[in-house]
Amino acid sequence: MNKLKEYGMQTLAIDTILVELISDKFLDEERFAKAYARGKFNQNKWGWRKILQGLKHHQISKYCIEKAHAELINLPYFEVLEDLMKKKWTQIHSSNTFEKRQKVAAYLLSKGFESNYIWEVLSDYEAE
Repeated sequence: MNKLKEYGMQTLAIDTILVELISDKFLDEERFAKAYARGKFNQNKWGWRKILQGLKHHQISKYCIEKAHAELINLPYFEVLEDLMKKKWTQIHSSNTFEKRQKVAAYLLSKGFESNYIWEVLSDYEAE
């Protein structure tokens, strides 16, 4: 829609084109949201909060955001979180365990994972 507006098209023409593209499945917000969530998780190892922020940036509807969230349920979310945590844990060279936990947690938060999951995984790892 933005691109068509840049070309100076009128609103009625834009609406007609968009309806045609949507009906022919060339534009599919739900498919985009699911693919975005899968791609960012699999390729970039992003957590749900960062994916959600990206979907909102793309102005995706709440319905499609929920569908994208459901898409992550089928993926190994906690395994990826644990792998990232273990990798970062070994990269941080600090004798202070508290400081190490804080740095790992900050890294995982920046990747978009939920804080309750992060602390759960960290406490499970330290209990081993």
